[in-house]
Amino acid sequence: MRKISLLFLFVWASYMPSYAQSYAVDLIPQELKSYAKGVVRLDERTVIIQSPSDMIYRIHRVTTILNNSGADLTQTVVFYNKSRKIKSLSVNVYNAHGDLIHKAKESDFSDRSYISNYSLFEDARIKSFQPVISTYPITIEENIEIRFNQTLAIPEWHPQGEEGLSVETGSFELIKSPDYEIKYQSLGLAKPEIGEAGKSQRYQWTLKNVRASKYEPYSINEDLRLANLKISPVKFSYDGVTGEYVDWKTYGKWVYDKLLTGRSDLPETTIAKVKAMVKDVKDPKEAARLIYEYAQQKNRYVSVQIGIGGFQPMKASEVDALSYGDCKALVNYTSALLKVAGIESIYTEIYAGSEKIDYKEDFASIGQGNHIILCLPFANDTTWLECTSKEAPFGFLGSFTQGRKALMIKEDGGELVKTPTYTWEKNTQLRNATFMLDSSGILKGRVKTSFSGIQYENRESFSGLSPVEKEQEIKSQYAHIPDFNMISYRLDRAPSEPQWKEELEISSPHFGNPNGDYLMFDINPVNVSQRSVKEVLNRKNEHYINIGYLDVDTIRITIPANYRIESLPESVRKSYDFGSYELTAQLQDDELIAVRKMILKEGLYPASAYEDFIGFYDLAQRNDRARCVLKKKQE
Repeated sequence: MRKISLLFLFVWASYMPSYAQSYAVDLIPQELKSYAKGVVRLDERTVIIQSPSDMIYRIHRVTTILNNSGADLTQTVVFYNKSRKIKSLSVNVYNAHGDLIHKAKESDFSDRSYISNYSLFEDARIKSFQPVISTYPITIEENIEIRFNQTLAIPEWHPQGEEGLSVETGSFELIKSPDYEIKYQSLGLAKPEIGEAGKSQRYQWTLKNVRASKYEPYSINEDLRLANLKISPVKFSYDGVTGEYVDWKTYGKWVYDKLLTGRSDLPETTIAKVKAMVKDVKDPKEAARLIYEYAQQKNRYVSVQIGIGGFQPMKASEVDALSYGDCKALVNYTSALLKVAGIESIYTEIYAGSEKIDYKEDFASIGQGNHIILCLPFANDTTWLECTSKEAPFGFLGSFTQGRKALMIKEDGGELVKTPTYTWEKNTQLRNATFMLDSSGILKGRVKTSFSGIQYENRESFSGLSPVEKEQEIKSQYAHIPDFNMISYRLDRAPSEPQWKEELEISSPHFGNPNGDYLMFDINPVNVSQRSVKEVLNRKNEHYINIGYLDVDTIRITIPANYRIESLPESVRKSYDFGSYELTAQLQDDELIAVRKMILKEGLYPASAYEDFIGFYDLAQRNDRARCVLKKKQE
C-alpha cells in the first residue's frame, strides 16, 4: 500500500495544473492560428497502472476556440460505467484576455443514460457540460480524473483530433511498475522518454507546435495522417477476467476461450427445427442460406452492452428465446444454428463504417474493431454474412464492412483476413429508358434499372418505405424531369445475388419546350450528376476514392414524326487514371439514342490528381444537361 501511495503522490504533484499560466489569445503564436478553428494550448494526459485491475486516467486539456466554427469544441462529454468511474470533473472558461469568467464543477454537469434508440441493455452514462458562449475567442480548461477497474483497454491519445486544430503543447505519460509489460504504436510522435518515477517506470510522449491543416475532402482516414498513440497491455484484467496476449493469434485465443466458449448451446426444439430445415438439402451453401434467412427473419438487432464489459455475446439459447441481440449475439446465434447442420463458421471482428479501416497487422489491441460478422469458409468459396440486417442478401457485406482487414477468432487463435472488395466493375447501375415525345412536349415511357454490388444499397432502404414515400423518393431522384408523374413502379430483388431490378412507367406533360417551329429537350433526363466537389488550393493530401462505380444509361427517345434534328450535342469522351466520362447521341430513323457511361475507380491517387477530379465532375454536370433541338419539317 505504501508503494501505491507514494506513486499516487508523485504523479499528482507532476499533474497539478499551473493555474497561474495565462491563456490570453494574444500569446498564441500566429502560425498556429492559420487554418485553425481552435488551438490546443495544453493537453496533458497521465495514465497510472497500479495493478492489472486498477488504472487511473487524468486529463488536463486547455483549448482556445477562435470562432464559431469551433462551437463543437466547447462541450465537455465524459462517458462512465461500472468499469469506468469518474473521480473528479471540472471546467473553467476564460475570455480572450485569459480572465476566468466561469467555473463548472461536477454537480453542474448534466447526467443522462447513454442508451440509444436501438438499445435495451447498456450501463453506460454520460456527463456533459456546455457553457453559454456569447463571443469568441473563448478558452475551455478541462480537468478530468477517471478510475478504471480494468487494463484491457488503455486510453489512446489523439492530441490534434482533427485537421482544424493546432497543438501548442501536448504530453502523454504512462506510469507503471517495471515488470508490467506494454506494447505501443505511434504516428507523428517521437520515441518516448523512458525513466523512473520513484520505484515505477515512466513513459512520456510529447508534442509541440503542430499547425492546423485545412480540410481536404477525399483524403485517407485521419488516424493514418494525424499524430496518435495506441497502447496495449500484455497481461490485463477486465470485468474479473484475466488474460494475456502479445499478437493477434494470442489475442484471438483469449477471446475464443474466455468470451465465446460455452455460449452456443441451443434448445432441443430449435436443434430439431434446423435439422428438419436442411435434411433434404445436399449443398452446404444452400443449407447455410436457409439457416441465415431463418435467423434474419426470427431476430432483430438490439444493442446489448452487457457481458464482460460488453465484449461477450449473449448465449445462443437466450437469443433463441428473446429473438433479439446485438452483432455479437446474432453472429454467435447464427453460428450455433450452422453448427447443428455441420457447417463451419468463424466469429470475426471488424471495424465497420463507410471508410475502409484495417486491423493493424503489426499491432494487436482490443480497440480496433466495433462490429462482428460471420465467415463461412467453404472450399474455394468463402462466404461472409452480415447478421444484424433483416434485409441483406446471403453473402453480401456491403459498404459497411467490405474491403478491409478483419480478425477471425478461431479455436487456435486469431487470424487476420481481408473481406471481399466490391470494385468499380461490380458496383453497377445499368439503366435502359425508352420514351416517346410528342410535338407538344409530352413525354411518356418506361425506365428499367438494375443495381448491383455496392449500388445495391441505392434501393436497399426502399423495402421499409410506404408507397407514398417510395414515390416521393423516386421523384426526388428524377428531379430533372419536370412535372414528373409515376404511373407504375416495381422493385424486385434477385434471388441469389445482391441485385435490384426496378421498372418504372412515367409521364411528363412539360418535358419538351415548344417554341414556334422548334422543340427543345434534355437528352439525358435519367442520371444527372449532382456531386459537387470542393475546390482545394495547394492540396497536400493524396486523393483517396473509397468506393468506385460504373453507371451506364441508355436513353431512347422517339421524336415526333414531323420533326427533324436541328442540333444534337457532340460526343464527349474524357479519361483519367481514376475514371472516365462518355456521352454520345445519334439519330436512328426517328429514334434519338443517347448513351452515358461514367466510371469512378476506387484507389489512392497523387494529390495533383484532385484538380482533374474537380474537372471530371464539372464535365459530367455540364454534359448531363445537354439539349437536343428539333425543328418542324417543312411541308
